[in-house]
Amino acid sequence: MFNILAEQVCVSVRQKPCSARLTSLRSNQFKYKDSIKIIRKQVEKYEELLREHIEKIEMAKQNTQDAEILRDKVESLKMSK
Repeated sequence: MFNILAEQVCVSVRQKPCSARLTSLRSNQFKYKDSIKIIRKQVEKYEELLREHIEKIEMAKQNTQDAEILRDKVESLKMSK
C-alpha cells in the first residue's frame, strides 16, 4: 500500500520514477519510528518520576499528620500533669 501511494504521488507530480525517493521515504519512516520509541521512553521515564514524586508528597503529608497527632498527645499529657 505504501509503495502504491508513493508511486501515485510521484506520477501526480510528474517526476521520474521514484525508487530513490521511495528508499528515502522508507529510511525517514525508520527514523520516525526511532523517534517515536525515544519519545515514548522519555514519557515513560517522566511518568515514573512523577509517580515517585507523588508518593514522596503523600508520604510527607502522612508524616505531617502523624507529627500533629503526636504533638497533640504531648500537649494533652502536659496538661494532665
